[in-house]
Amino acid sequence: MPEKLLTSLQVAERLSLSLRHFYRLEPYLIAKWGLERAIIGRSKRYTEISVDRLIRKAVKEEIKI
Repeated sequence: MPEKLLTSLQVAERLSLSLRHFYRLEPYLIAKWGLERAIIGRSKRYTEISVDRLIRKAVKEEIKI
């Protein structure tokens, strides 16, 4: 089964962030938290698995994103 890809808006909603704040944090989330991004044409998509992993890691370490 292919891995589900999420839009920036979907990821921001899952992280309870505004879209603008997500875009500011995106480089940090990719570099330090392992968020995986795929660029398809002009669209950015993020793997659902990496978003779920990021959330679990933040909860485990009690870190607010």
